[in-house]
Formats: sequence, C-alpha cells, structure tokens
Amino acid sequence: MTLCYRIRAQLMDKIQEGQQAGATDQQLGACRQGFRPEYCDATPHASLNRKSMRDVAHNVPTGGLFKNTTVLLLAVTVIGANAFLLSPILKTVGDSIHSNAPMTAWAVSAYGGATALSGLFLTGLLQPRGYRFTLFVGGALLAGGVAVTGLAGSLGFLVAGQALAGLGAGVILPAAYGATSVIAPEGGESRVMGWVIAGWSISLVLAVPTSAMIAHYVSWRYAYLVITLLALISVAGVATLPAERSNDNPRRSSITQALRVAWAPSTLLVSFLYMCAFYGVYTFLGDYTQRVLNQSTIGAGFVVLGYGLGFGLASVVGAVIDRYSPRTLAGPLLLILCAVYLAGVAAAGCLATLVLWAIVWGVFNQLGLNCLVTVLTHLSSEHGIRLLGLYSVAAYGGAMIAALVFGSLYQWAGFGAILVLASVLCMTAALIAVKLRRSQHAKRCCGV
Repeated sequence: MTLCYRIRAQLMDKIQEGQQAGATDQQLGACRQGFRPEYCDATPHASLNRKSMRDVAHNVPTGGLFKNTTVLLLAVTVIGANAFLLSPILKTVGDSIHSNAPMTAWAVSAYGGATALSGLFLTGLLQPRGYRFTLFVGGALLAGGVAVTGLAGSLGFLVAGQALAGLGAGVILPAAYGATSVIAPEGGESRVMGWVIAGWSISLVLAVPTSAMIAHYVSWRYAYLVITLLALISVAGVATLPAERSNDNPRRSSITQALRVAWAPSTLLVSFLYMCAFYGVYTFLGDYTQRVLNQSTIGAGFVVLGYGLGFGLASVVGAVIDRYSPRTLAGPLLLILCAVYLAGVAAAGCLATLVLWAIVWGVFNQLGLNCLVTVLTHLSSEHGIRLLGLYSVAAYGGAMIAALVFGSLYQWAGFGAILVLASVLCMTAALIAVKLRRSQHAKRCCGV
C-alpha cells in the first residue's frame, strides 16, 4: 500500500541524503520501500518497521496512538454533548425562559450558523498555527459559550451562548478530524476516524441522557455546567498531544483553492443535504416525545440514548469502509437512510418503537458520516484542513437552515411531515453521490 503524502515526502528527503552519502542502489531501494529507513542514515542499528517509522515521521511517540485518539474523542464528545442536549430538554428550557419550541430552536440555528461561519473563516486563520493551537482556542470558545448558555435568563442570551459555542466547535472539528488522519496507522484511517467519531455516540449514550436526568431532577442549567467542566478538561488534554515541528504545520490554503479540488463541491453538497435531514428531525425529536407521546424529559432522553447506542454500534465496523471504499458506500448508505426516515413515520406512534427506530437510525447515520468525512480527508492532502472547515460550513449551515425550515413545517404539519422531508433530502443526496461515483469511475477508465 502507498505511504501517506507526508511520509513519502520525508522518505524522498532521506533518499536524497543517502545518494549524497554514497548509499548503494540496494540500500536506497530498501529505503523507498520503507522497511529499512536507517540505511539512508548509514547506521547499522536494528531496522524500524513501517508503523514506528510513521510515528517518527509525525513526531508521535510509539504507543501514543491510544492516548492521542482519546484526546480527540473527548473533544468531539464535548461538542456532541452540547449540540445534542437541547433537543430532549427543548420544552423545559423554553418554559424556563418563556419561549415556545420553534423559537427556542433558534439557539440551534445560532449554533449551526456560528459553526458554519467559524469553519469558513476561523479555520483558515488558525490553520498555520497547527492543530494543537486550533484545538486550544476552539475549546476555550466552546467552554465559554456553554457557560453562557447555562446562565441564560432569556432567549437572547441562550442564542448568544450557543453562537459562541458554535464558533469553538467550528474550529475544533476540522482540527480533530484532520489530526485523526495524521495519527492513524496506514490503511486504518477510517477505523481510527470511526473511533474519534464515536465521541458523538458517547455524548448521546452517556452525556446527553445523564444531562437530561440532571435537568429533570435538578435544573437544566446544571446540565450545561457539567458540560462546561468537560470542555475545560478537554482543553487541558490538548496540552498532552504531540508537539508539531514547524515544517509539519500545513500551509494556509484559500477557500477557492479548496473548492477547485476535484469533486469537493459535490461532496460538500451531499454533506449539506445529509445534515439538513439529520438536524431537522433530531431538533424536534425531544419536543415530539414530550408533547405528543406525553413523556417526561427522561423519556425523551431514552430516545436519544437509542440513537446513541446505534451510533456506537456502527463505530466498530469502520474497517468495512476501509475495505470497500467510502466513495462506493456513500450512495447506498444514503438510500438506506432515506428508507429509515420513511420508516420513522410508522415507528413514531409509541415510545418503544421510536427507541428501536432511533437505534437503526443511529447505525446508518454514523456510517454515512464516517463515509463523508473520510472522502473529504482523502480528496487533497494539501487542502485537507480547509476542506474539513468547509465541511463544517456545509454541515452546520444545514443545521441552521433545518432548524428554521423544519421548525415551521413541524408546527404546521407535525413530526411525520419532517420525516418525509428528511427522506426526500437523503434521496437527493444519494442520487448526487451515485452520479459522482460514476463520474469518477468513468474518468479512471479513460485514464483522466
């Protein structure tokens, strides 16, 4: 298998040094294969395998993969805990600040819009400073925004707090996803990406239901206080990540350069439609469970828990995406999601079937998310971070629009109507993904 771009570049440097030092063709050949890199330094020490060489190339200590993955996973978990908490307690928060559900959902729109703008502008500004600095700044903004949310006494402060949290999330996610492609072993990018994305599942399985219980038995404000503390712990964990050397920091790339990357605009459009469908349904899932099914905040938390369990179950099959190619699987997965949303119309009649449906929804939603993010990270090594920033724009711009559009539809036609709209969006995304895949295959066959 081909070594990643960064290792290949460092191998070429080693080969040039070996040529200048008079190394033999056999030694240089071994260096090119990556099995005996020490030949290029003319040292007789024990050989390094490809994994240890990758660790050296990225300045990551051997055995540090688990620790680094855990730090990134925690950052995603905190973002998920904040992003997903408002849905199951939407009615409770609205009653507290004297607002109805569609208006309280403006906070979701503010979060999505701020995340999109942050991914569009702040990511490019922070990119040259490296992913550790980016994660630190984003974590500080996120912690501050969640704290303001918990202290909010009116709709305006609630919206402002979530907007500030969105600014932080918009720079954390591209940096965390980009760092995943760096620390992952060769050929296992989707597997490691799956574990980092599992932070969303942990937030759904543990953080959100626990916070919902805190909101039910104590106050929703204390739930946001807990998330604030987790955010501060996440910021502290960033300091334990491996330091980057100056030549490891990626060059700043422009938005136009990233959008010129082949198939990037189409992939971002698919991501936009995918996230519109998800957030449009998820935002009002808790309010539907409480108002229509007459369940408490804990009952709404059980539905979120079901989704999180499904999301987590899908994390263990990330190797399947590595085996069959995320580009190949994206279209079929989106078609399956289309059917899942339609099935939700029938399953929404009672709490038990809704929880079971949420588990299935979580499984296929995680696989779809894994595919889309992995495709973006492989489109361009030079513009990878910027593309992930644009993914935040597409994804959370979709969240902002979905909260507004789906909110109006939910108030007018009910929960079943927004499930049908979500299905239509996924069908459209699937058709684009299939057409994109065929276009790529045709160009490959023509040798383009």
